[in-house]
Amino acid sequence: MKNIIRNLKQNQRFLISSTISFGLLFLSVLLIKYTQNILPSLVPLWLTQKWGEGRLAPKTFLYIIPLIQFIFTLTNTLIINLAIKKRKNEYETVLSYLSIFVNLLFLSFLFKIISNITFFPFNTIDARFLNIIPPFILSLGISAFSTKYVIKFAHKFNVVTDPRTDTHPAMLIKAPVPRAGVLAFYIGFIITSLLFLPLDSKKFIGIYAGTTLMVILGVLDDKFKDINRYIRLLIMLGAATFTSLFGVITFYLNNPFNSSIKLDGLIYKFNAFGGDHKIFILAVLFSIAWMVWVMNTISWSNGIDGQFSGIAGITALTIALLSLRFAPIDQENLNIATLSAIAAGAIFGLTPYTWYPMKIMWGFGATAVGLVLASTSILSISKVAVASLVLLVPFLDAAVSMIRRVLKRRSPFFGDREHLHHKLLDLGWSKPQVALFYWVITGFLGAIAIASSGKDTILTIVTFAGVIGFSIIVLNLIGSKKKS
Repeated sequence: MKNIIRNLKQNQRFLISSTISFGLLFLSVLLIKYTQNILPSLVPLWLTQKWGEGRLAPKTFLYIIPLIQFIFTLTNTLIINLAIKKRKNEYETVLSYLSIFVNLLFLSFLFKIISNITFFPFNTIDARFLNIIPPFILSLGISAFSTKYVIKFAHKFNVVTDPRTDTHPAMLIKAPVPRAGVLAFYIGFIITSLLFLPLDSKKFIGIYAGTTLMVILGVLDDKFKDINRYIRLLIMLGAATFTSLFGVITFYLNNPFNSSIKLDGLIYKFNAFGGDHKIFILAVLFSIAWMVWVMNTISWSNGIDGQFSGIAGITALTIALLSLRFAPIDQENLNIATLSAIAAGAIFGLTPYTWYPMKIMWGFGATAVGLVLASTSILSISKVAVASLVLLVPFLDAAVSMIRRVLKRRSPFFGDREHLHHKLLDLGWSKPQVALFYWVITGFLGAIAIASSGKDTILTIVTFAGVIGFSIIVLNLIGSKKKS
């Protein structure tokens, strides 16, 4: 028993130190990105050189600092993990503190360079940028407070997954766990949105309605143990269609060749409800497909304790930060940023209850969160490219899974135990380590998304897709060989 407690304390310290270290890395990237417009073209980067031209470098070279942070932190994390496995407690403790200290040192060094050039950051932050903090905190608080009551609700109405009676092939739990965690998210999301956002926004009403429908479907599916997957897909299509018809559509897509693909060419006009209306058919069809794709893929990355909150929460924060960049230009961007921040707070509010060992599961209602993320990515200035980058790992994992199922002559929506998180568990990773991996990789891709835009974002997606896709395919091949 003492060994078990000691191991839990070690893993907890490892997770906390790693999260702080990668968080400091993320802050370094944000610091550089949000000062690019106020920095001169050349900055004094090489402080070891004598004062003069020898110290100067293009301001984009500042990204060398977070790159070094990333390499050091990743290497140090792998060494700490090895020390934990070999029960080298003293090394694990020292390396954990060293990781935090080195990242703080690099962040301080970066701040020193920038502050020597300009008075940052207090005179550059628009007051409206601070508007997302109260709704974020409120939604987080409401969600966290509601979760314990949702747990009681789930137990009372038997919305529980029991591994002894439920035989889903991807089952990883060993004891009964309540589901319907999405209800806590929904309570925090809806209450805070109604308090902080305009009530006459047709687009937001569409999002609220679509999310409500998906929450209802999710809870019913959790209660009655897997509604027919094709019925679920049909309802998801209905929720996405309803949301898009309320104005949540995108009229163009960026591509790497300095242009965009327009989706507003095919129009259907009709007269109804005492007025003329028109539907942009291609735009609506793409938006529906995008919403359904995000809802499914993000739901499939919901198998490990604590995994989903990191993926969805960081994605929502990334969309919020990118929308804030254009808040001084258009009030709608501030509203979208606020909605995304509210969603992020409501998601993170469940983290203490869904982290290992989880006290409640998100359940199929996780698709409701996917609908919110898909909708905000459409409405934000960044469009779908940024969400595609931040959610690249779940997207590629889902694509590989669907191809694998089709090749085995199964439905692409057939559940199995061959997702990326299952492969990492098979390699000997613990559940907290797998969850932390998803948090870190999503945070890293979020930082890349914020640091790039337009054509650069598309090219970045292509580059990372090749690397990550290759890695997932290799892991699938390794798993297939072991089974054979």
